[in-house]
Amino acid sequence: MFKLERPIMARKKSTTPKSKQPKVARSSNVPGTYRGFSLQANRFLAHLLTADPDDTVCLEAFEDVGVESSGGNRIAEQTKSFLSQNPVADRSLQLWKTLARWITAATDGTLPVQSSRFVLYSHNSGLGEVAKRMQSASTSVEAAEAVQFIKLHLGYPDRLSDHAETRGFMLSVLDADPKLLTALISRFRIESGSLVGSDELIQLFSQELISPDNRDDVIQWAHGWVKQRIDEQVAKGEPCRILQRCFRVALLNYVRSHDRIAILRSFAGTPDESQVQDELRYRVYVRQLHCIGIEGVDILEAINDYLRAVVDRTRWSQEGFVTESSLDGFADDLTSTWRNKLRRVMAAHRMNTEIEQGQLVFSDCIEHSARLDGLETPMHFVRGSWHALSDD
Repeated sequence: MFKLERPIMARKKSTTPKSKQPKVARSSNVPGTYRGFSLQANRFLAHLLTADPDDTVCLEAFEDVGVESSGGNRIAEQTKSFLSQNPVADRSLQLWKTLARWITAATDGTLPVQSSRFVLYSHNSGLGEVAKRMQSASTSVEAAEAVQFIKLHLGYPDRLSDHAETRGFMLSVLDADPKLLTALISRFRIESGSLVGSDELIQLFSQELISPDNRDDVIQWAHGWVKQRIDEQVAKGEPCRILQRCFRVALLNYVRSHDRIAILRSFAGTPDESQVQDELRYRVYVRQLHCIGIEGVDILEAINDYLRAVVDRTRWSQEGFVTESSLDGFADDLTSTWRNKLRRVMAAHRMNTEIEQGQLVFSDCIEHSARLDGLETPMHFVRGSWHALSDD
């Protein structure tokens, strides 16, 4: 076969000396810009993990990252990631620009002060005196005192800053309506974290029901899931908002499908005295234990197991770790197991009294371990579930 070749064109030699060839300038802002985007994405995901189920997490809606409750309350968070500057220094352009932005948003109703909280996230832990005073002011009185200190400390109005832009923002804040300014400061906080927020994400995901070996994969999946939803909304011209409940369901479905969860972690604490007394007075399982001669410490342990099992059953179901059908199946399995244990005791110890037989069945049951939906459960959950069946 003949090969058709393109004619080789002679390259025209440049007449410009090498030393004078124009160089394409590389932007020094690229790493910082990417760092900012990365921090914003991490903080968005962090809020999805910590928000309430009916909360909506927003991106570039009323702030860099925001959280809006079903009742209309808002958290407005500005994210700052600077290596060469401290955004929480006394005369920081970023600090005063952020405060001025919030004053404007509070004035025009975008962020009503009484229903909003204002957060500045920064990896810089070295707070200036201005930031310290605002951070510690939680009441209007403390905020008013902070404003007076700040004005004196910064030489208001003549010696605020030599930088014209910074000075302009400082004046717009310090000259704002005093009631509005003090209300905003009392609802302001600075949150210090890692440079791009990744350390906080690892810590938050470590609190989830995820094995350490798969944690990084789950974080990567979560970022991808969020990005896909955001991209879809941007393409449709819609606000970038994700309901926490939707994210939680998707996360748990992914974890259940891809992660090998082995143990259901308990959420239950120690019951208080009033709860124990209520159980002693009213519960069927307590009366049944008395009937077979179980008293004292064993009764209190049974009550503790029952109450903790109730808490865990509710939380696991709410969080999506288990389903109602799996809980029903677990109860059916325990009921069947109880019948088998009872038959064995009756056959092997038919000469014993009913009280002795009851104690044998009880002892056998409280040593029983069982899985819920294929997952290992705490022993108190199994023991407490036996008692719950007694009440049904």
